[in-house]
Amino acid sequence: MHASGSVTRTTYLDYSSESDDDDVPAYNMFKITFVGTNRVGKTSLIERLKSNRFNMTVRPTLHIEIHDGVRLGDIGGTLWELPPRVCIQYEMRNYRTDAIVVVFDSDDISTLRKGVALWKLLHAKLHPDCVPEVWLVYHGSVHLDQVPYIHQARLFQVDTMTNDGILDFLYDMRCTLRRKRIY
Repeated sequence: MHASGSVTRTTYLDYSSESDDDDVPAYNMFKITFVGTNRVGKTSLIERLKSNRFNMTVRPTLHIEIHDGVRLGDIGGTLWELPPRVCIQYEMRNYRTDAIVVVFDSDDISTLRKGVALWKLLHAKLHPDCVPEVWLVYHGSVHLDQVPYIHQARLFQVDTMTNDGILDFLYDMRCTLRRKRIY
């Protein structure tokens, strides 16, 4: 238990196939934006990707959270967390991002509809030249084979307390973003 009273659990993502070099080339730096309704696990997923830790007590995100200098294997960059209030109320014009991750809870399917609505709001505010990659990431006990909003290959069920699904999501995101920079 930490001094703040939070409980953390450390599990490690496997970067064994990556180089030990901590320097990420500038062309592999990305901006990844996470959106979704309240209490669906955006912060837990980001913390898991950043530090390989799961925190049992997470404070709700009230404003834009920017996680800078995050390394995800051979890519790195900035992870932006946009809670619903920010997507709806803040006037963001010409927003730029390389990827959008919509997070939802499959046990409460309304979070999927609301998450997609937030994605559409954000999409309307994107810079005209910005064409981000999009993933839907969910947790919950209900397994989803298809979601009408996205290709099945971009739909990932993850468990932020274990490695279940996270490595597949991370691998797909890294490969897709690296390929995007080549073209």
